[in-house]
Amino acid sequence: MRVSATLAWRYLIGRPGRTALTTLAITLGVALIFGLNGMMPGLADVFTKTLFAAAGQVDLTVSSPSGGNFERSIAEQVDRVAGIAVATPSLRKSVGMPNGSRVSVVTLVGTDPRTSPKVHSFNVSAGRMLSDGDSGQVVIGPDARDRADLAAGRLYAVLYTHAAPLGAGRATLVLPKR
Repeated sequence: MRVSATLAWRYLIGRPGRTALTTLAITLGVALIFGLNGMMPGLADVFTKTLFAAAGQVDLTVSSPSGGNFERSIAEQVDRVAGIAVATPSLRKSVGMPNGSRVSVVTLVGTDPRTSPKVHSFNVSAGRMLSDGDSGQVVIGPDARDRADLAAGRLYAVLYTHAAPLGAGRATLVLPKR
């Protein structure tokens, strides 16, 4: 064992440049591994939240068996449950477009503009995002905007045949970023 240590020591002393670079590389490698392992839980959490927000997925979904509407008080009850950070109601309805339209089906998503940004991330490039008190306002995605040749700030008729709060009327478009 003593002979091996003596040979190793002579090798290290005989090549100081290589010894210094090897020691530096090992030190930086270990520091990098410790640093990344320290950051990994936070990065994984941010990545997961961003992915779920982009996909519209959440940790808990409360829905009715028939797919019908809830009273607003149900969302308020869920929000008061211990462990629930944010409860935001949403309503999704698919609407068929008339023959000859550039878009055949549109999915309308009704959200609460006060709580929805806490769960979902919205990138708006033109117009503005919904705010509390907006009624008859629509945010439209860039794909549907381009396919239907729509522009921000113009009024378009949005007809909804189901008896719902939307009703038939006019809507101002808000166009999110690509």
